[in-house]
Amino acid sequence: FEKWQPAEVKPTTRKAAQNRTREILLVHKPGLQQTQLRWGHLGIERKSPDFLAFRMANVILGGAFASRLNQKIRDDLGLTYSISSSSDARLEPGSFEVSTFTRHDKAVLTVLETEKVLRDFIAQGVNDAEIEAAKALLIGQFPAAVETADRTAANLMSLRLYGISDSYLQNFQRNVREITKDQVNAAIRKYIHPDRMQLVIYSDEKMISADLEKLGAIRRVNFQ
Repeated sequence: FEKWQPAEVKPTTRKAAQNRTREILLVHKPGLQQTQLRWGHLGIERKSPDFLAFRMANVILGGAFASRLNQKIRDDLGLTYSISSSSDARLEPGSFEVSTFTRHDKAVLTVLETEKVLRDFIAQGVNDAEIEAAKALLIGQFPAAVETADRTAANLMSLRLYGISDSYLQNFQRNVREITKDQVNAAIRKYIHPDRMQLVIYSDEKMISADLEKLGAIRRVNFQ
């Protein structure tokens, strides 16, 4: 490579992504054995001071087995074997997503009940017991993130990519302990917006068509 000459690389500039109004897309696939459901909208950037509070909110909502979504949709209603939420924080706001699957005849009910959990999560907020459980989980999982040189190096590299101080790792457990319920509830209200969720329903439409009008306007495409 001795003949290669250095060149200036200009950063890519683009218009920042914006959340859209709510849309529902039904992707019709004949013969599917169950319905897949995905909700999403823009979430949080990694450098946000709300990152840890929102991470804790996600643990309580659907980022752990003992979560609001799993308790209601899986355990109480028996609508799925698995439901989860996730937050993908990046240099710019990544995605906030909810993901599950269900029987065709329960698809619309699963949508309605899942969105009710989201609305209740915003309206009611989290309680002290949920906060303490989420803190214990995050602190308990932390040693695995730095237990080997390889994992520590990967975490340090990520911190540099996102412009975050190494103190994030050094002070992680203390900072988690100091997060308050009010901070978590404020992050929930700031970053979760059911009225902006983009919902994708991947299903055999003829198996769920009877109840679809309950969801409102739907855009349809076929996937053969």
